[in-house]
Amino acid sequence: MKVRRTRQITIQTTETVSVSVEQVAADVTCRHCGSAVIMLPPEAVATAFGVSLRRIYRQVEGGLLHYQETGAGGLLICPNSLRNLVESGSAELRHNLKDEENV
Repeated sequence: MKVRRTRQITIQTTETVSVSVEQVAADVTCRHCGSAVIMLPPEAVATAFGVSLRRIYRQVEGGLLHYQETGAGGLLICPNSLRNLVESGSAELRHNLKDEENV
């Protein structure tokens, strides 16, 4: 009688997103989480995740992403809130951030 052996292989991946220094505002304190962070413009976030700018603004309006308005009326996104949203790995994330076909 032959003995069957099985192996379980687990693969963990990590993704790194780079944003050029020209695209960010330095030394900003997020008014929502109180962290000193380098805020990201919504265009850089949308490009990095391959989603529409409209989708990013929906996340801001829904309170899922922390933001700060600039003096010129622009918008900056807190990377801590973005990281929390990505790490949650929830169905909400997949639907709200990645599901571009239904926009």
